[in-house]
Amino acid sequence: MKDDFFYSENAGKKDSAPAKRLYKAFVAQEIFVLVLAIACFVMGVIPFSIGIMIVWLLFAVVFIALFAVLHIYKDFVIVSYDYELVSDTLRVAKIINNKKRKLLCYIVSEDMHGAGRVGSDKFQEYLKMPDIRVINTAPEFKNVDVEKYYLYARSEREKILLVMECSKKFIGYIVSFKGRTILEKGFEL
Repeated sequence: MKDDFFYSENAGKKDSAPAKRLYKAFVAQEIFVLVLAIACFVMGVIPFSIGIMIVWLLFAVVFIALFAVLHIYKDFVIVSYDYELVSDTLRVAKIINNKKRKLLCYIVSEDMHGAGRVGSDKFQEYLKMPDIRVINTAPEFKNVDVEKYYLYARSEREKILLVMECSKKFIGYIVSFKGRTILEKGFEL
């Protein structure tokens, strides 16, 4: 076994200003909907006829449900990904709003079987495989100017095609643990 080794990279949107504005808009809408829910509840408890009270209370329930939806989805506006290479293990995590961390996959070097550029013939071949789980961790996936790489892993449980927005240096570290045999033909580090 090789000595302990740690290398980490982060992939996030290069221009996070629109995402931050969207997050602030979610917060403003959330506050507005909460105020409407409270106002409807207050109108619902004022003794009018029973029909009018029920209508106001139903509006309050709808606004509370809308508040809950906005509260849940606002956290998914700002997303980035962490790639950590610890000794011979790759850990990929999704970072939600710089607060929550969710482990997406954990791949040991014995399970790594292919690496290269996204869009290559070998990548397309992997994509067409049955029962493959594609994990897209490239926030700028539609941006063709940003270099994206893939890693194909196969274990007894599943096949994973991991799409990453990382540096060639990171791929080089993966190759140092697994060997150059996992690189697609024509791919140079």
